[in-house]
Amino acid sequence: MAIPKTPVSYKDFAKNPLTAMLFMAISGLSYFVYENKTEMNACKDEIKTMQVELKGAIEEIKTLRQDNGALRAELNTRKELSKF
Repeated sequence: MAIPKTPVSYKDFAKNPLTAMLFMAISGLSYFVYENKTEMNACKDEIKTMQVELKGAIEEIKTLRQDNGALRAELNTRKELSKF
């Protein structure tokens, strides 16, 4: 298995360990930023899907409430008529 060539050699790291640590820290932070962006994009897609589902559910609830109101009015009318 071939080891990929890094922009800085081990000899450079040995000569200046502070630069080596900063290089590794920047590399690690760059990875975390990339990972965070990809995770955030995945979450955005999930949120959009949930919003579409919620809009459908809200419309269904509205129609059920309208149907419920009509049925209650009819039930009240029948109760009133049954009193006579």
